[in-house]
Amino acid sequence: MKSYCNKLGLETGLVSGLRDNPYFSLYFSRLIRKKLLAELRLGKNDRAEETLFLYLGGMKDYARLTLNYPITNRLFWYFSGEYAIFRAQDETRIGQGTNLYGELSYKLRVGYPDYTLRVYTNYGNYSEKNSKGVLQKVSPFLDFKALPEDFLVFGAGLLFGYENRYSFVRVWRPFMSLDLGYNTGIDGFFFGSSLGIGGLIFGQDNLSLSVDYAENMGGVKEGIFNLNLLYRRWY
Repeated sequence: MKSYCNKLGLETGLVSGLRDNPYFSLYFSRLIRKKLLAELRLGKNDRAEETLFLYLGGMKDYARLTLNYPITNRLFWYFSGEYAIFRAQDETRIGQGTNLYGELSYKLRVGYPDYTLRVYTNYGNYSEKNSKGVLQKVSPFLDFKALPEDFLVFGAGLLFGYENRYSFVRVWRPFMSLDLGYNTGIDGFFFGSSLGIGGLIFGQDNLSLSVDYAENMGGVKEGIFNLNLLYRRWY
């Protein structure tokens, strides 16, 4: 029987914050029926970034399934489903949560400058315990919510030049994205944007530099600013 297994891998590292903890991630991907790419990823002690409290002193164990399906050469479907158990970095269990994400994207133009239009929805549901453990140190309040509020997001975005952010390309060129939508968790609109440049360094690789800003996109009413440096090499 022919196997469509793409890859099997293990990632490990150190989550540092209020306490230091080793993290592990095991993933397995398989191409099904020549077009549907499925990946299962299991993580232990991974960094949790759902709220600022979790980012500073929390971590999570999770199981995540992702599916990618090219409906046509221009139309693509993507799904991600995750179940996570959240803990403080002293192993105190904080709660659990489920996150489901679905996206439909269409390439308006193939080849640089490539334009992609996408529509998506994101659902988050969380259940929190009273105990916070060492995470209590990052809040001046005795009673606070470490996990996000439940939310349901409907959004749309336009991507420009994104081949240069993640893929092997020979020329350095800029890329950008813009997202707008409605978030029921905060009962208001959200906004997201990215601007960067990416290209070839040594050959069969990609380096991208970008600035990202997102506001009210999840279960917390906040703005998040990120500077990203991503390097990939293909063998």
